[in-house]
Amino acid sequence: MNSTSPIDWSYTARNGEGLHAHLLGTVDFRSAVELQTQIATQIAARCDRRGVVLLCEHPPTISLGRAGSRQQLNGEQSEFHQNQIELHWLNRGGGAWIHAPGQLSMYLSLPLDRLRLAGTLVVRQIAGAISAVAQELRVPTETVGPVATCSGTKDERRSLAVGVKGRAGQFGFIGLDGTNEVSQFGGIVNVSVDRQLLRLVDWQTETGRASTLAAHCQRPVSIGTVRVSLVRNLARELGFENYTLSTGHPALIRTYRKQHVAIQATPGSPSRGY
Repeated sequence: MNSTSPIDWSYTARNGEGLHAHLLGTVDFRSAVELQTQIATQIAARCDRRGVVLLCEHPPTISLGRAGSRQQLNGEQSEFHQNQIELHWLNRGGGAWIHAPGQLSMYLSLPLDRLRLAGTLVVRQIAGAISAVAQELRVPTETVGPVATCSGTKDERRSLAVGVKGRAGQFGFIGLDGTNEVSQFGGIVNVSVDRQLLRLVDWQTETGRASTLAAHCQRPVSIGTVRVSLVRNLARELGFENYTLSTGHPALIRTYRKQHVAIQATPGSPSRGY
């Protein structure tokens, strides 16, 4: 499906063998992970080649992948607990990430064997999709970090973060679990995230920090525009002939919790990432 083609919302299209994207809005972290686990189980039980991607934002939360450690946290665990920022350890590639509003999280579930895809190849395809999104915004990019960091090798902890960067720094991060027959997790794209939140972790980049698409564009960037562009480019990179979009998911169980984050902003600097 190209950028000028109308989106097919029909039941037949949604249940075909393309890439189906669920646009979930803001979802707490645990609910998104549990939903993807349920979807992965359903995909494993089927025989088709259909892929599913969940796209959402999260309240401030920290996740740590296979290359993550508490040394990446720029603060004491008691401080995170006081500010109700949860920590989650995941079996994904990559290190510590802060999830926050203004960041697009993708959870990609693909039947790897049926699509004849290896996890390392999917990492490259995700990077290609993120780069294409940025290029549509006229942001020059390059892919960073060895693909081996997402495959669970011994060199993983010594490697830079896998993802996509521009002149202002890295804004796309990839952390896939491609060790099973159905892939899980995926990556994040910092669109316009509070810079003080981004500084809560060492991102394992060359500078230890992360950037945003808005910082590269030097203007506000619509997360809705990035979301649709990402789906379109993911489908193309993964070799799907079509993609479909829907809002929400019938199996999503949202858990709402009070969220209070006390961040000391740098005097004279804007709080948003642009």
